[in-house]
Amino acid sequence: METRVEKHRSGWSAKTLLDLPLPDTDDGTPKLRLSTYKDGRGRLNTYAGIVWVSPGWERTRVFKDFHKLVLSEAKTVTEKAVRIQHDAALKMADSLVAEAAAFQTKE
Repeated sequence: METRVEKHRSGWSAKTLLDLPLPDTDDGTPKLRLSTYKDGRGRLNTYAGIVWVSPGWERTRVFKDFHKLVLSEAKTVTEKAVRIQHDAALKMADSLVAEAAAFQTKE
Protein backbone atom coordinates (compact mmCIF):
# COMPACT_ATOMS: atom_id res chain seq x y z
CA MET A 1 0.00 0.00 0.00
CA GLU A 2 1.47 3.31 -1.09
CA THR A 3 -0.02 6.75 -0.47
CA ARG A 4 0.77 9.56 -2.88
CA VAL A 5 0.38 13.13 -1.60
CA GLU A 6 0.72 15.76 -4.33
CA LYS A 7 0.04 19.42 -4.96
CA HIS A 8 -1.84 20.26 -8.15
CA ARG A 9 -3.32 23.41 -9.60
CA SER A 10 -6.44 22.89 -7.47
CA GLY A 11 -4.48 22.18 -4.26
CA TRP A 12 -3.26 19.24 -2.21
CA SER A 13 -4.54 15.69 -2.69
CA ALA A 14 -3.78 12.17 -1.49
CA LYS A 15 -4.46 8.80 -3.09
CA THR A 16 -4.01 5.21 -1.90
CA LEU A 17 -4.85 1.96 -3.71
CA LEU A 18 -5.89 -0.96 -1.49
CA ASP A 19 -6.11 -4.62 -2.49
CA LEU A 20 -9.56 -6.21 -2.65
CA PRO A 21 -10.43 -9.89 -2.13
CA LEU A 22 -12.00 -10.05 -5.61
CA PRO A 23 -10.88 -11.87 -8.76
CA ASP A 24 -9.41 -10.12 -11.80
CA THR A 25 -11.75 -9.63 -14.76
CA ASP A 26 -11.49 -8.41 -18.35
CA ASP A 27 -11.76 -4.89 -16.85
CA GLY A 28 -8.53 -5.42 -14.88
CA THR A 29 -7.59 -5.96 -11.24
CA PRO A 30 -10.10 -4.45 -8.78
CA LYS A 31 -8.62 -2.08 -6.20
CA LEU A 32 -10.19 0.25 -3.66
CA ARG A 33 -8.95 3.80 -4.22
CA LEU A 34 -9.06 6.24 -1.32
CA SER A 35 -8.87 9.82 -2.58
CA THR A 36 -8.69 12.99 -0.49
CA TYR A 37 -9.02 16.38 -2.17
CA LYS A 38 -10.77 19.76 -2.11
CA ASP A 39 -14.16 19.87 -3.83
CA GLY A 40 -15.64 22.80 -5.74
CA ARG A 41 -17.21 24.23 -2.57
CA GLY A 42 -13.91 24.27 -0.68
CA ARG A 43 -14.61 21.20 1.48
CA LEU A 44 -11.96 18.56 2.11
CA ASN A 45 -13.50 15.23 1.04
CA THR A 46 -12.28 11.65 1.16
CA TYR A 47 -13.93 9.13 -1.14
CA ALA A 48 -13.55 5.35 -1.41
CA GLY A 49 -14.25 3.83 -4.80
CA ILE A 50 -13.48 0.78 -6.90
CA VAL A 51 -11.05 1.20 -9.79
CA TRP A 52 -10.01 -1.48 -12.27
CA VAL A 53 -6.24 -1.42 -12.74
CA SER A 54 -4.40 -2.65 -15.82
CA PRO A 55 -0.86 -1.84 -16.90
CA GLY A 56 -0.75 1.88 -17.64
CA TRP A 57 -4.32 2.84 -16.72
CA GLU A 58 -7.15 2.84 -14.16
CA ARG A 59 -10.80 2.49 -15.13
CA THR A 60 -13.99 3.24 -13.20
CA ARG A 61 -17.48 2.01 -13.99
CA VAL A 62 -19.82 4.86 -13.02
CA PHE A 63 -23.15 3.82 -11.42
CA LYS A 64 -22.01 0.18 -11.32
CA ASP A 65 -19.15 0.00 -8.83
CA PHE A 66 -18.86 0.87 -5.14
CA HIS A 67 -18.31 4.58 -4.44
CA LYS A 68 -18.74 6.29 -1.08
CA LEU A 69 -18.04 9.61 0.63
CA VAL A 70 -16.04 8.59 3.70
CA LEU A 71 -15.13 11.91 5.33
CA SER A 72 -15.97 15.53 4.60
CA GLU A 73 -15.01 18.66 6.47
CA ALA A 74 -15.04 22.39 5.79
CA LYS A 75 -11.46 23.49 6.39
CA THR A 76 -8.47 25.09 4.76
CA VAL A 77 -6.92 22.47 2.50
CA THR A 78 -3.26 22.33 3.45
CA GLU A 79 -0.86 19.44 3.01
CA LYS A 80 -1.13 18.72 6.76
CA ALA A 81 -4.96 18.72 6.68
CA VAL A 82 -4.96 16.35 3.68
CA ARG A 83 -2.52 13.96 5.37
CA ILE A 84 -4.49 13.94 8.65
CA GLN A 85 -7.85 13.30 6.98
CA HIS A 86 -6.44 10.69 4.60
CA ASP A 87 -4.75 8.87 7.51
CA ALA A 88 -8.09 8.86 9.36
CA ALA A 89 -9.71 7.22 6.33
CA LEU A 90 -6.89 4.66 6.13
CA LYS A 91 -7.73 3.61 9.69
CA MET A 92 -11.15 2.58 8.32
CA ALA A 93 -9.55 0.60 5.46
CA ASP A 94 -10.53 -2.88 6.68
CA SER A 95 -14.22 -2.01 6.99
CA LEU A 96 -14.21 -0.12 3.68
CA VAL A 97 -12.59 -3.05 1.87
CA ALA A 98 -15.19 -5.42 3.34
CA GLU A 99 -18.05 -3.07 2.39
CA ALA A 100 -16.74 -2.61 -1.16
CA ALA A 101 -16.21 -6.35 -1.66
CA ALA A 102 -19.74 -7.09 -0.41
CA PHE A 103 -21.18 -4.45 -2.75
CA GLN A 104 -19.31 -5.83 -5.75
CA THR A 105 -20.40 -9.41 -5.12
CA LYS A 106 -24.08 -8.35 -5.19
CA GLU A 107 -23.91 -7.34 -8.87
